[in-house]
Amino acid sequence: MPEASSKRSSASSSYLLMAILIATIVRGGILFRSLDSFNADPDAYQRLADNLWSFGVFGSGKTPTAFRPPLYPASLSALIYLRSSADRPDSKPSDQTTQKTNSKWQNYFDAKLALSKNAAIALWHWLLGVAAVALAFALAVNLGLSKKLACLASLLVAVDPILLGQSRLVMTETMAAFFAVLCLLAAALAVKRRNVSNAAFAYLTLGLLLGLATLCRPTFFAFAALVGLNLLVVEFVDRKKRPTLRLAALLCGLALVVAPWTARNYRVFNRPIATTTHDGYTLMLANNPELYRHYQTADPFSLWDSAAFHKRTESEYARALQDAQIAPGSTNAELFQNEWTRAQAVDAIQKEPHAFLFSCLVRACELWRVAPHDVDPTIAASARSASPQSSAKIDAFKNLRFGIGAFYIVELTLAFVGALKLWFARRKAKRADPSLQSACLSPWIWGFLLVISVQIPHLFFWTNMRMRAPLEVFIPIVAVFVFAKSARQIEEPAPEESVA
Repeated sequence: MPEASSKRSSASSSYLLMAILIATIVRGGILFRSLDSFNADPDAYQRLADNLWSFGVFGSGKTPTAFRPPLYPASLSALIYLRSSADRPDSKPSDQTTQKTNSKWQNYFDAKLALSKNAAIALWHWLLGVAAVALAFALAVNLGLSKKLACLASLLVAVDPILLGQSRLVMTETMAAFFAVLCLLAAALAVKRRNVSNAAFAYLTLGLLLGLATLCRPTFFAFAALVGLNLLVVEFVDRKKRPTLRLAALLCGLALVVAPWTARNYRVFNRPIATTTHDGYTLMLANNPELYRHYQTADPFSLWDSAAFHKRTESEYARALQDAQIAPGSTNAELFQNEWTRAQAVDAIQKEPHAFLFSCLVRACELWRVAPHDVDPTIAASARSASPQSSAKIDAFKNLRFGIGAFYIVELTLAFVGALKLWFARRKAKRADPSLQSACLSPWIWGFLLVISVQIPHLFFWTNMRMRAPLEVFIPIVAVFVFAKSARQIEEPAPEESVA
């Protein structure tokens, strides 16, 4: 028996190492062959990181902001330690002690690494991506899949087009996917350990991870709420060992991480903002008369030319800001912008409720689309006539788009069939125990709650297929479930009992 157990452990390690090795090669090769892609900073995360390093302020200059979530740019700011002196933003420490400390660490990293800015970001995304692949393997095994299927699922995560593409940009998708799979695994383990003597620690850890996830991407708040509701059912039906203490530990962990950011925003904006001041803008971008007209007069799934909308909106906002006698670029202006854009979106929804409902349907489809938008025909024709190199790039993009579409058609079809298989297998297995608690204890429930928590907000806010990135660590696991020979993994996890 010990020999058989050792062989199983060795096989498990081999499959895991295989997945990590392939992820390392694929992710590393793509990242370090496209370092120039990190020069772009579409959401200003690098500028926030540089400002945090130079001025100690999360914002612009000395003016703080809450327009973006803080965790990802804070991690980019920490990466500045790895960069060469020539590639660091100017730093002006407030005192000689800080200057000596910074000089000591800077000299150390200059001697050991001295990376460029782009190489440092690539290294960070590489580590997060490989870690997500390893965690996906662990999650799949925890859900009951065989080591081979777990390896297959983790390999699908490793080569996922959305995750690969977004890892080449200074954006949050890579970190969000990492926290998504980490939270799913922590939730499954916390419920499994609900009856051990130190179960509160597992719940505290889950709360801490959920808090970090929300500071990376605010939509994780919806996931945290669904996790809390599900655990509420589990804990208060299962009253064996002080469920209130475990739930308190979960909330405490979440609060410990989110409270400092909320307190900082209360000090800066005089409001306890736990997320960002970005929601109004994304709501208005998804709900405005120009976009509604586009849906009615053109292909609703084609690219929307938003130039006229942005020009009009900027002009109207400038007038509204002037009428309110608020200085542009101030913290009051940021709050005013969030409220003004939210009001514009609500007004558009109220005036055209049918267009709003149709736009919700379009956004649901956009979240699950299988390929990026094609290049605009006018732009493509202009590029082809410009030079042979531009024409070759257009052809390469079309081929890449075809490959991405084929990948997701297969994966999402398998995931849909896998979800159906899981549903019917569970119904058959739980016919003798149809209790609500039994359903909530399924180790698969957390992944589907994550899907719901991503889908619901993106019915109303601006959406495209990259918003699906956190789900691409769970969808492959559901997809490979199609090949599972046994339905044993849908059984609720047996709780670990305290040995005391």
